[in-house]
Amino acid sequence: MEISFQRAIKIDSTANPYTNYKDHKVDPATMAVIDTMKGYSSAYDKETSRKIGNFLRAHIGDYDKKTGVYARRIDGYPYIFTGEEAKKAREINQDARREIEELEQRYLKGPNSSMPLSEQTELENESLHKIYRQNIFLRRDKKLLEMVEDGDTYDKPHTYLRFEMDDSGKLKGITYNYFKRENDSFVEKQANLTI
Repeated sequence: MEISFQRAIKIDSTANPYTNYKDHKVDPATMAVIDTMKGYSSAYDKETSRKIGNFLRAHIGDYDKKTGVYARRIDGYPYIFTGEEAKKAREINQDARREIEELEQRYLKGPNSSMPLSEQTELENESLHKIYRQNIFLRRDKKLLEMVEDGDTYDKPHTYLRFEMDDSGKLKGITYNYFKRENDSFVEKQANLTI
């Protein structure tokens, strides 16, 4: 049975979900599992890495070494993007970075760099600066989430991927569920891996 991550998948992981949350980075235990798709993960021996990576690659219809995997934490959950979606996700993130760089340049120059700013104006500018930065990040995350297989629209499937971890952050198993409405019925696919 071929299961395809056609867009982007939300990962439910029993690993500590808030590690590096502020930086939107995926926690190290979950990232170690994702890295097995690219090849060897230093968190696992070669055989285990190969077993995990083979399972994930076998079930990802659009995985491509050229585009690889893009992983990001959004609203507290890790997501992976593969194939064309990985490429689009990187572009969205690069666009946000460019916007932030432009914002930083404007903020550093101030509204009129030849005149000193009053403390009041400086505080207002700092508050606006933070709001503008936050809005850039929110727009980026919204665009990324629009690609996720969340079943919110009629033609979009709902895909569920769960990494079951032990107390030390090592993978114990993976559960994959896919279901989609097609006409008047539901199509459901499931796959499991136990380590």
